[in-house]
Amino acid sequence: MISRRHVLAGAAAAPLAGCLGYGDWRPAPSDPPQVDRLFDDRFAEAAAAARLELRRALERLGAPSMTAAVAAEGRLVWAGAVGWADLEARVPAAIDTIYRIGSTSKAVTATVLARLVDEGRIGLDQPVGQVAAAPLPNPAWADLTPRRLASHTAGLPGYEENRDLWGLAQTVLKRRRFASTREALEVFDDTPLLYAPGERYLYSSFDVNLLAYALEGAGAASYLDLVGSRVRAPLGLATPLADAPADRTRAVSYEKRGDGRLRRWRPVDLSDKHPSGGLSATSADLARLGAAWLDPRFVRPATREAFWTEQALNDGRPNGDNYAIGWRVNRSPLLLGPDRPVTSVNHAGVSQGAWSWLNVYPEQGLAVALNTNMRGGEVRDFLRMEPALSGPFAPRP
Repeated sequence: MISRRHVLAGAAAAPLAGCLGYGDWRPAPSDPPQVDRLFDDRFAEAAAAARLELRRALERLGAPSMTAAVAAEGRLVWAGAVGWADLEARVPAAIDTIYRIGSTSKAVTATVLARLVDEGRIGLDQPVGQVAAAPLPNPAWADLTPRRLASHTAGLPGYEENRDLWGLAQTVLKRRRFASTREALEVFDDTPLLYAPGERYLYSSFDVNLLAYALEGAGAASYLDLVGSRVRAPLGLATPLADAPADRTRAVSYEKRGDGRLRRWRPVDLSDKHPSGGLSATSADLARLGAAWLDPRFVRPATREAFWTEQALNDGRPNGDNYAIGWRVNRSPLLLGPDRPVTSVNHAGVSQGAWSWLNVYPEQGLAVALNTNMRGGEVRDFLRMEPALSGPFAPRP
């Protein structure tokens, strides 16, 4: 009898080589529509500069569409969209268009964790085996803690290190619907820990998937319901949501090849990784979420400080990736110039046919989000577009 352990990942990967998308390749249109909305007249000049920069960014990137949003002083002040959410149907992007956000989902999960920490439902150093609703499928996971999981120092494998061949095939194919966060743990439950918790750093979505299962036990609700009750409801947001097929509210995802032509990304199911890379959101809602972290009524200052501090390894060394708890934290010279570096708390997302970026500048009281419905080329080119767009909103001395 063939078990899931005997499914070879190579057989799954072969049909996908060169087949990320489907349909005809087409050039990016040269006539992208553009809309924006100003929520605070004091930022009219900054909004005009951002509107121009967003269009320039789309042209440089060669993407079907981009959206951006900026929150200042605790509220959304501007949001804009340029391009096409659906090239074939000629659906323009809007400020409420929903995009896949990839690993920016990890910052959403960190927000749920912070809220449950503040409620006293879970501790950062509490073994997840104590809060999980049922025994974990791998007993070696029981003593792992939210701090280690959310900082990628727990010892779990990444996609490339996964030795659960059935699970590896599922993460390549992305065709199976996983009914629950617990069921999604099956894609890596046969792989042993790579190192003792705290001994090394290895960025892994599996860390966050396991953390989300522990959060379900602590919060007595499904992960997606926790996102609703701890993030969307208190902030009055429409997103983040689980990824779903594109419609007139969700952007179609595309791949781009070297000559700049685009085609649709193949259909995928991201239910194996909602907490770590399978959510979708608007830029406006992501900016609002980022700004909420600066509100002591939403996240307590002591909790925020813990989450926004780079986590050290057991021997006291930094983890080497500026990774805190669900966020990266670094000093950026890009917003105000090399002579005035500022703290940047951020997370990027690379998904199937989409890129995402959420950046919070605590010292400036700014939160900014960018999204595009394309993947191709270098993601850092997308990320580098943000400071020019958000810089005009930064307070000046």
